[in-house]
Amino acid sequence: MDVLMLSRLTSRVSLAGSAFACVVALSGCGDDPTSDVAETLEDTSTDVGTDIRTDATDATDPTDATDATEVGPDALADSGDAPDGSDDAPDTVTEGDLPTCDLEGSTDARLVEDDYLMALSIEPLGGLLIFFRIAAVASDSEILQFELWALSPDLEWESPEPIGRYCNLPLDSDGRFDLAFNVITVPAEGTTTGIEVDVTGGVFSGELLGTSTFCGTATGTVPLLGFEIEGSTFRGVPLGTETNPPGAACEVVEAREYEPIEVCPVLVEGVNEIFSAELDRDFILTLPPDIADGEALPVVFLFHGLGDRADAILDYSGMGPVAQDERFILVTPNGARTEAGEQVFPV
Repeated sequence: MDVLMLSRLTSRVSLAGSAFACVVALSGCGDDPTSDVAETLEDTSTDVGTDIRTDATDATDPTDATDATEVGPDALADSGDAPDGSDDAPDTVTEGDLPTCDLEGSTDARLVEDDYLMALSIEPLGGLLIFFRIAAVASDSEILQFELWALSPDLEWESPEPIGRYCNLPLDSDGRFDLAFNVITVPAEGTTTGIEVDVTGGVFSGELLGTSTFCGTATGTVPLLGFEIEGSTFRGVPLGTETNPPGAACEVVEAREYEPIEVCPVLVEGVNEIFSAELDRDFILTLPPDIADGEALPVVFLFHGLGDRADAILDYSGMGPVAQDERFILVTPNGARTEAGEQVFPV
């Protein structure tokens, strides 16, 4: 089945939690959607949603982080004072903006010097995972260097430069540490939505589990969406030893698996209901007229943004008439909601 994704029609961010466990097998296995349809979809996405969003609060002046002296001398990293002595962080971070950590006295006694995969679970987004490569060097009493590199969700891409470097984070007798930051910018390639995201005014509060694992909780603000990430968790293990999916908390939790729907229900034009991953779900199906028996058609999934509904994005985008005119199948899923209409996921 050929599936064309119109992610540009989302309101800046879409949530992976809207996925279905059912395969919607409506069309034949054609190898190519027609070029005319592809061009029409491209033109349509430009007309109705190339930039469907309202810019969030400007994050160029994020909340100042905790004074670096509270988490160790020289722990300024990209949250340090600007060259003019002001407290405003630079708009972007480059290699030249980052401090140079003194690695003298490094030892593997508390934390093995290595490259770590750190998974950060954004709790307000239903546990959405963001990945970093961490280059960590420690002494007996400090994390001498904690360097972050952004990774893509499939772990195939890495940022060409580190997005943060932090020095001299004290380790207490139990191996606990705090890393305060002014702003961490996750590049577009490092997010599931392809949108650059800032996290401002936050703290990673962590602890060492043995000499090759660390974990903890994260706080901060995402100005783009105007919410706090309080309650989010992270876990770091040597790169290449992570589970699938990577763990992102001190407590190791096995990934939940659900049985797929054995037989797809009969699907009709309009609202369809399914039971998937122990949730009642629904989606709107829009079909072109006079579909011939066995006719293969492209399938487009139209996802609404956070807090929205399927009928609203379908009306707002104007994609229903386009699907009928240009002959493709349009599937518009609804975010999972309770019987009272409240969202199942905490966003």
